[in-house]
Amino acid sequence: MNSLEQAEDLKAFERRLTEYISCLQPATGRWR
Repeated sequence: MNSLEQAEDLKAFERRLTEYISCLQPATGRWR
């Protein structure tokens, strides 16, 4: 895998992670 593909994969992963965290945000607000 070349570095360009790695960068694209990282960006896609980051986007998924951000969406996942934003979905969890209301739940974490309730827990506190």
